[in-house]
Amino acid sequence: MFSLLAQVAAAGTGTLFLDEIGELDAHLQAALLRVLEDGRYRAVGGRKEKVFQGRIVAATNADLPRLRQERQFRDDLYYRLSVLEIHIPPLRERRSEILDLATAMLHAATKETLKEHRFSERTTAALLDHDWPGKIRELRNRLQRALVFAGSAELQPEDIFPEKRLQEQERTLADARRRAEAEMIEKALAASGGRVTEAAKSLGISRTTLWKRKGRT
Repeated sequence: MFSLLAQVAAAGTGTLFLDEIGELDAHLQAALLRVLEDGRYRAVGGRKEKVFQGRIVAATNADLPRLRQERQFRDDLYYRLSVLEIHIPPLRERRSEILDLATAMLHAATKETLKEHRFSERTTAALLDHDWPGKIRELRNRLQRALVFAGSAELQPEDIFPEKRLQEQERTLADARRRAEAEMIEKALAASGGRVTEAAKSLGISRTTLWKRKGRT
């Protein structure tokens, strides 16, 4: 509560922006509701009530209707806040903005690090293809992490989506395993003169397993 009331006091007659309003606990919701209803609040440690004459803008990624239904967010506070409600569609519905946002973030980071970076063509395609469930925060965090670990000035998809590198490594390993199995099966069949039972026995597997693995290669 101290932090909230401190922000209210600091805002004065200006605008107080409250991010992730859906994460406020019950006590903070009650305190904020009082400020919104009569403008009055009492700073922590203070004896006199003060009057807030500014405006409040709140934002959230949470599903407030669901939280209200589950009694985790107050109805009266919701209606006090939702005088003017602006819905910003997720990035996956604004794909034309993704590259502009990513480029602006990249340029801002470049000014801080004093290192030139750019997106490869593959990276541009990967940025547009991703659904961005974490919205702009995910975009910012992925770019910041990529700039820390990138091996060159040209950012590759694997720099921004390291999980893709792991998936590719797993596919490569699986392909190598299948090729090795195929080679062993062919050698065993050649050594047994094409006799499947004998080849399977030499490999320590059943006839069924041999046929399955041979058909998979």
